[in-house]
Amino acid sequence: MAFPTEYTEATLKAYLHSELGNTATVLGWTVAGGDYDEPVYDALFDMGEDTIAEITAMADLQKLRILAKLAAWRKAMAGLVDKYDVSADATSLKRSQMYKHAEAQVKALSAYGYGPSAEALALRGGRIEVQTLDYSAEDPHTTDELE
Repeated sequence: MAFPTEYTEATLKAYLHSELGNTATVLGWTVAGGDYDEPVYDALFDMGEDTIAEITAMADLQKLRILAKLAAWRKAMAGLVDKYDVSADATSLKRSQMYKHAEAQVKALSAYGYGPSAEALALRGGRIEVQTLDYSAEDPHTTDELE
């Protein structure tokens, strides 16, 4: 099976749905229900792109997949937070394992080191400043003059 050479929003959402598998079933998520819209938007923001059509290079497609899965699993964690363990009589349900699984997926995907672009941070209200500091001998703020 060859690696996809392009994605549309529909194919990326279908991919995310298959990746979440039973977790999507537990959450009641469907592609048609719009449950993958925000993870796709988050991935696009993080890449600094407006549309999926702009992402064509193989490395960028891989990054898109990772960022979209990361956003989907983070959303899944939010949806699974109330799945606590239940015990009654001789029966015990360890529902918190679903949250732990989603958390492990987020941790594994975060290890790739992809994060939002500077443009994405700015769109989300974050701020990045880059300054060049020159520590030359003529700097008026050297420790010799402060003594």
